[in-house]
Amino acid sequence: MTTILDEVAGARERPGGCRVQITREDSGAVVLTLPPAGVSPPIWFFSAVLLGNLLVTLYTGTLLLILHRSVLFMTQISPGGLPVSLNHYDLWLWLALLLAVGLGFWTLAVILRPISAHERVEIGYAWVTVQHWAWGQVTERRLARPDVRGFLLRRIPPGLDSGILTVQGRGEEIVFGEYLREADREWLVSAGNALLK
Repeated sequence: MTTILDEVAGARERPGGCRVQITREDSGAVVLTLPPAGVSPPIWFFSAVLLGNLLVTLYTGTLLLILHRSVLFMTQISPGGLPVSLNHYDLWLWLALLLAVGLGFWTLAVILRPISAHERVEIGYAWVTVQHWAWGQVTERRLARPDVRGFLLRRIPPGLDSGILTVQGRGEEIVFGEYLREADREWLVSAGNALLK
């Protein structure tokens, strides 16, 4: 049976609105679940604009290169379709179009990554495991429990308001909680170190 922990003994008070879930498994392991952060309405708006531009570019470029016919804004640039002098550059034009559109979709995926990225930190008897999901891909890193020195909020350079949340081991560290609010990160350091004890 899984038990949900609202507070952690020995940790600072949980900030309001914190969506991190802490559960204790039957095995005794404690699991911290960090949900997706989501994005703000302006990011959604500009992402929709970028997606629209990418689809229009792909549509006009494909028609221009396959049918040699101009549509939409291309009628102003090249009213007669692809100039005959550029016909033998078809391969290079295709590569340029695919590279531009591919780069655009990659940028869109990076912008919208917070809606799919979520993490799971398991503090077990033998290991501390951090699993990260983004766009269906899972990465997992683990540290042996005896090697874990604790959770830390690093600020580089010192004095910055925003820090990097890590699990510190001997000679290595695991970064997680990229999209958490700063108050949640500070609380998670306190809770993680209390759970390690």
